Amino acid sequence: MNEEEKQQLRDLLISLQLANLNKPRRKPTFMEVAGIECREISVSKILAFLLDTEAEHGMGDLWLQSLLLAASDVNPAFSPSSMQIAPSSSQTEVATDNNLRIDVVVETPDLVLGIENKIDAGLYNDLGEYAGKVRDMAKHKTPLLLTLTLHDERSKTGKWASRCHGIGVELCNVTYSALFAYVKDGIGETMLAADHEWLSFVRDFMKSIENLEEPAMEMDRELFDFFGENLDTIKFMKSKMKEVSRATRTQADRLIVLLNDDDGFKSFGIGKPHIYQPSGDYNLSCGIYYDVPIAIKGPKGNPHAHPEITNRVSDIEIACWVAKGAKATVRAALTGA
Repeated sequence: MNEEEKQQLRDLLISLQLANLNKPRRKPTFMEVAGIECREISVSKILAFLLDTEAEHGMGDLWLQSLLLAASDVNPAFSPSSMQIAPSSSQTEVATDNNLRIDVVVETPDLVLGIENKIDAGLYNDLGEYAGKVRDMAKHKTPLLLTLTLHDERSKTGKWASRCHGIGVELCNVTYSALFAYVKDGIGETMLAADHEWLSFVRDFMKSIENLEEPAMEMDRELFDFFGENLDTIKFMKSKMKEVSRATRTQADRLIVLLNDDDGFKSFGIGKPHIYQPSGDYNLSCGIYYDVPIAIKGPKGNPHAHPEITNRVSDIEIACWVAKGAKATVRAALTGA
């Protein structure tokens, strides 16, 4: 390898150090550990609890107010200022006449709000059927229906809007990011009254959903860019590492032959040596291990010696590792002392 190639590899190593690629990975949330962040039923139950203004979370109407404000940005008919929204109650999996299921239904003194929650599936539901159910439940109240999704689905929801409007139900799409923006904006006012344990759960819930919006790459952007920019040099380094590996193996084979020709080692019944290359990684050292039984029993059987012949590129070392004690006996046997 010439000096230009050596400098190329030095520059790569310097760039690798500067890139700081060993950054800690994102910690998983509790919902991710439990594997429920993608389960719509579980998420809907959490939503129903948070939208219940009388529930034990202690945040009052924060979540319902935030959801309606986010919806009113799309459709003014959802404006909470025109309705009494507390107290509220909620339920999940509300069946329609054709046994379809509305994920969450919230009732207040002035409205009945149906919510189709979408986490891990496309928006394919019969929203006209849902609208009819919400209208029937509302009676003298205002019937509203919305889809709550990870990404903007207004184009799909919009196809149902005129049909729903025709039976007296307003419809719109709200994204989780829009909902969370209003929750974060208003949560300061509820901090003192809120249950602190539930505030912790809410943070975990929101973070879990936000992680679904933009799934984290196993290889982050910086790492991806680094390998893309240095691909040719990395390929060159990999080829040189293979050369070193082959040279190490060749030299190890020569050492094996020399040791097998040594009568002192033969008398102990040398086993078949092998090249040690842990985890399939490139390793600049190569160990050759012999299992040499010693004729003196230890507390749990015969002690064994493991001479290790290691090629570390710049030099060759021979060491003896002894299991189950009897080091002096093994040393004497191997050296002829």
